Amino acid sequence: MKVRVVFLWLVLNVCVAGATAQDVEPITWDSLSPSQQSVLERKADEWDQLTPQQRDNLLRGADRWLNMSQEERKMAKERFDRWQALSPDRKRNIRENFQRFRSLDPTDQKRLRQSYNRFKDMSPEQR
Repeated sequence: MKVRVVFLWLVLNVCVAGATAQDVEPITWDSLSPSQQSVLERKADEWDQLTPQQRDNLLRGADRWLNMSQEERKMAKERFDRWQALSPDRKRNIRENFQRFRSLDPTDQKRLRQSYNRFKDMSPEQR
């Protein structure tokens, strides 16, 4: 049951880019704002080697981070730390499940989200 909860949580909390690499113009490091550069500082040396889609994904993540409250940042960091602690096999399994979710039609995705929300709202005894 916990595996299902983790999968559903990740499905609902992970944002995957829909654009393809050719849809995205390359973003130069110098075009980033100082606050974006600060958040993405660890990627500065490899920025020019990243694909346009990777750059866009990182920039959107940096913008989300910059718009988060301190509490939201704390929660995001905790989720990231939990993800980092997972084994490679577990991460692979979660990614596969996420891709399966993405392949569902919108009606089934909605039904699964509703089921997850009902489950999430249950007390531990009801689960």
